Amino acid sequence: MRKNLCLGGLLAVISFASLAQCIDGHWLQDKTQDGRVLELEDGSIWLVQNGGEIDTSLWLSPSNIIVCDGSEMINKDGSESSSVSVKLISH
Repeated sequence: MRKNLCLGGLLAVISFASLAQCIDGHWLQDKTQDGRVLELEDGSIWLVQNGGEIDTSLWLSPSNIIVCDGSEMINKDGSESSSVSVKLISH
């Protein structure tokens, strides 16, 4: 039973990843001190949602960033990646 649940969870993650439209190659240009607003190298401005600013306040420029479906941002710098919900507010 436990193996089936783990396998099911793994398949769900793989399925989501294949459905998501992710764009690699971005980096953090600037951010507000509280981490609530992020600016990427392309000039796009993003509002961090759902308490994610707790994580993004610790992100450093020029962290490597992946943007997925225009609603999730993943910082892939460091030993472990972190992801937050975001909303594009200017491009």
